[in-house]
Amino acid sequence: MSIGNGSIIIMVDVMFAKYAQLKRYLISGTIGNLIGWIIYNSIYLINPIIWNKATISWVIGYIVGVALQHDIHYRWTFLESNTPYTKSLFSSYIAYSFGFVISTFVLYILVERLYVYLQISWLCAVLSGVLANYFFLKEHVFKSNN
Repeated sequence: MSIGNGSIIIMVDVMFAKYAQLKRYLISGTIGNLIGWIIYNSIYLINPIIWNKATISWVIGYIVGVALQHDIHYRWTFLESNTPYTKSLFSSYIAYSFGFVISTFVLYILVERLYVYLQISWLCAVLSGVLANYFFLKEHVFKSNN
């Protein structure tokens, strides 16, 4: 069984388009998370609450970060989305809630129970929610006609 040149070109085009969105997601996610890291650390520094300071700062930063990350994804990552901005923002908060629960739990355990360095704990918390957030956003928030 052989595949003609036209079929190979179509397969490459489809794969490139699929990975282009994932690449945009990773780049925009990196930018958003760098900004989120600055927000988190700023909140942590000014947070007067000592009890679970890292976790409380994480929660506040996460809530702010969802709106920021949604805007970046809406404008740059999910270009073929036909979902209106405010509807996708609301849906983003719902979609990110799964990642929020997982990442908050990870941060809490690492910082408050295992005494892992704050910045390493932050990175682990972020990474724990990235994959789940991508699929929730792609399938439930930024839907396309395709």
